[in-house]
Amino acid sequence: MSITCVRPPIHVLAVAVLVFMSTSDAPAQEAKLVSAGKSFFEDFSNFDRRRWIVSNDRASGDFQDCLFLARNVQPVDGALELRLTDTPNSRSSFTCAEMQSAQAYGHGMYEVRMRAAGAVPGIVSAFFTFIRPPHDEIDIEFVGKSPKQVQVNTFVNAHSQYGKVIDLDFDTTTSMNDYAFEWLPDTLRWFANGRLVHEVKREAGKPYPVTAGTIHLSVWNGKGTEAWLGAFAYPGRPLSVRYEYIAFTEAGRPCQFPTSIICKRQAK
Repeated sequence: MSITCVRPPIHVLAVAVLVFMSTSDAPAQEAKLVSAGKSFFEDFSNFDRRRWIVSNDRASGDFQDCLFLARNVQPVDGALELRLTDTPNSRSSFTCAEMQSAQAYGHGMYEVRMRAAGAVPGIVSAFFTFIRPPHDEIDIEFVGKSPKQVQVNTFVNAHSQYGKVIDLDFDTTTSMNDYAFEWLPDTLRWFANGRLVHEVKREAGKPYPVTAGTIHLSVWNGKGTEAWLGAFAYPGRPLSVRYEYIAFTEAGRPCQFPTSIICKRQAK
């Protein structure tokens, strides 16, 4: 089932090191991607703030009804929590959280172990890549009103492509689970607890992400997004999305940690 209401474009300052090379007979979309981002594994036991940029006192799109504050990003018991609270501010009655990698990353496997913020309508817990321009994006998102679903999607030149809502056999808000997407020059794959749940093959003439992007984590509540997220009502307590680890493995490189999808492939 395709997503009928997708997240509007977000306004993010992407800090990245990118080089784009193209030939005179190739369209701009086919530019060769070169990224400075190398493989890494981050388990937040020692939060490396040099790798991450935490948003502070900043709003994103008009579709979000909260203000990003750095204090809402906190290491907790060897994991990282991003919180949504009912602290009033100049923008709204709520604060939320966002962080992004300081470098951009290209083709490879993106993996996360996380617990979505809660079964509360109107909120989004996210793990995705993003770059602007040209607004390319690859998404894993959890909508609070549907705790047993994950939404996957891409944007190419700010247009949604390949979106799908996937039913899961577990509650994403009550336990830590593994999610991943693999971005290759000709294939996109999404995984939940190691199981392939969606695959897209690149087709000639159809949009496909080609630009390296920064890795983003976020939790926020929506405004004017009821058709997608449902109406938000603060439940009387902070809402926290929890990340136990994040990893990126360059395409063709060995696995970095035992539970990686790449390790399981190499063991076969």
